[in-house]
Amino acid sequence: MKLSSPWFFLLLNAIVFQLGWWFLILFANQALVFALLLLCAQLLLVNPGYRSALMAENAQDQHCQLAAQSVKRTGCSMKAFNAVLMPAVIGIVLDAMLHLGGVFEFDSPSRLLPLWLCCLWGHFAATLGVSLAWLRDLPKWQQALFGAVGGAGSYLAAFRLEAVAWPLGQSVTFSLLIIIWSLLLPLLSYCNLKLE
Repeated sequence: MKLSSPWFFLLLNAIVFQLGWWFLILFANQALVFALLLLCAQLLLVNPGYRSALMAENAQDQHCQLAAQSVKRTGCSMKAFNAVLMPAVIGIVLDAMLHLGGVFEFDSPSRLLPLWLCCLWGHFAATLGVSLAWLRDLPKWQQALFGAVGGAGSYLAAFRLEAVAWPLGQSVTFSLLIIIWSLLLPLLSYCNLKLE
């Protein structure tokens, strides 16, 4: 797969997210430095200017290379950064409320959300405009279905890997997460699209 292919960035974005997810779930705050470095890489990948410049540099066409030089001068897009920041903040606030409400429990005695979970939200939000951008074209009910299965399933995997405890019990918490994520994923996808 060529570096000038858009598929390269979709695949790389998905791989970086999965690496971040696994390291943060398995090692929590011990993996924070590595996960933050991965997040920086993901933030570069969500910047359309950076992607275009890399694709153009690796293209053989001289016209594309000239376009790359003009893109380099524009720098990092604040729109792309905000399109990641806002969904991440929404997710962090929601998880903080669930944590304070006793739905989630972490190893830390603090009532604050663990830093590793905040970092994980950054990783997820960075996929919305790249490897999960295809969700935008789906009807809302299909986005809700993917949210219910994928979002709640991700939390179930974290529970099974003992990254989080569910004091209310598995069936109650999982049902609640299915409802939340069926509403949350369409909202986050919409936010990302509008801010981009």
